[in-house]
Amino acid sequence: MNETRASLIHHARVLTAERGLTGYTVEELCEHVGISRRTFFNYFANKEAAVLGTAPEEAIEEALAIFAYSPPAGDLLMDVLFEFTVQLFEISGLTRQEITELVAAMDREPRLLADLVRGSEQEESRLAAAIAVREHLDPADPMVRMAAVLVTTLMRRTAFEYFDQHNTASFADIAFRNLHAARRVLAPTTKEPIDHHS
Repeated sequence: MNETRASLIHHARVLTAERGLTGYTVEELCEHVGISRRTFFNYFANKEAAVLGTAPEEAIEEALAIFAYSPPAGDLLMDVLFEFTVQLFEISGLTRQEITELVAAMDREPRLLADLVRGSEQEESRLAAAIAVREHLDPADPMVRMAAVLVTTLMRRTAFEYFDQHNTASFADIAFRNLHAARRVLAPTTKEPIDHHS
């Protein structure tokens, strides 16, 4: 199943980059992969979802449920979120080649970027809901949303650096470095302010 899904994503991105979304049909995409149209819809709702490589709903829900209902063990929430999102990324198995194909498809079909942003916002909202459950907080608590925004932004920046063609560091190493930098930003200053008048 994972191979079929990966093949659908690959061919959808290549065909979109070459012809645009309206330049091929679901049937053509299925021919490239060697599956039926009916099978395609077991994986994706439409061609756009295949190009974006939308993760299976069950996998996302399962991961969020495990996170939400794992009792806090005295760890800092940011540390737990950090480990959770790094794990999610590593499970996704994204490669530089896949990102290159996705970018090429979005260059041909810029509207896919809006779909990607919407998907990211939905994931952030679902993460916020899971945080609220785990921390026994009201979903409207500003801390809930801010925690989701912070970790999502941190991981987005980490992915940007990870997929740079010159990068040789692991995703986890870059993420840890960015988390450390975020902590430095939020930490109290330790040096005396400089007196520019003396």
